[in-house]
Amino acid sequence: MSPASKVLIAGGVFNIAYGFIVGIVLSRVRERQAEAPRYLTVTHMGALMHGPMPVSYTHLRAHETPE
Repeated sequence: MSPASKVLIAGGVFNIAYGFIVGIVLSRVRERQAEAPRYLTVTHMGALMHGPMPVSYTHLRAHETPE
């Protein structure tokens, strides 16, 4: 596996983990008040939507057949 692939996988995994951590914080805030701050919601959703992309791309590239 190339160093670039390792970086993409690590970055994607950290991004997903960050999204889950922010989700925990978001749930704690939502327990206390009906409306969560917009920045917290956007950060949570962005991390969970963009985290799998580098991991998926690297996985797809790993299964390509050489020409």
